[in-house]
Amino acid sequence: MDRTSLDETALTEARTILSDTGARSHIEDLITTRLDEARQALTETTLPPDITITLTDLAHQATHRDH
Repeated sequence: MDRTSLDETALTEARTILSDTGARSHIEDLITTRLDEARQALTETTLPPDITITLTDLAHQATHRDH
């Protein structure tokens, strides 16, 4: 299923199904868990602080939305 073959009604229905089944919430929980694990791993690393900060910032940017 690709976005070009769906109209807005079908997309809304797909979003509703993902939300109603808990799939969206489950994935967001997995993202949070993996981000926490990555942050913990970075606190235990021997990498230089500037690299640790950059990787932490990158992980945050990859897992947070502004919309």
